[in-house]
Amino acid sequence: MKKIAVIVLAFPIAACAAGISDRAARANALENQPLVQSYIYKQLYPALGSDMATAMDRCVTLPGATKDKFEVVADIAANGAFLNLAYQPESVVAECYAKALSLLRAPLLPISLGRSLPVVFDMSVK
Repeated sequence: MKKIAVIVLAFPIAACAAGISDRAARANALENQPLVQSYIYKQLYPALGSDMATAMDRCVTLPGATKDKFEVVADIAANGAFLNLAYQPESVVAECYAKALSLLRAPLLPISLGRSLPVVFDMSVK
């Protein structure tokens, strides 16, 4: 199952491991809540799934691309912006995918989810 992560161009995209594991654990824990599940699987993936797949298809064709697994974490702001993006481990594909996500806009968060939602994508290339 793919998990979600998100970004905004106004914030730096980082390839550092510091804090990524903690952020991913928090996002995974929140994903078990029904409202979060509904947002991710009924709104976010339907709205952005095709664009996310297209980005991955493009990223894996870059020079130096590998099929190694990677993880991207981010926060979805209430307005749908992807903030505080980070990924691990550092790779051509992870960096490309994170940059592509930074150009996307998620559906607006439900008011009950607050001002932001941490998300994580555990990615693998087949």
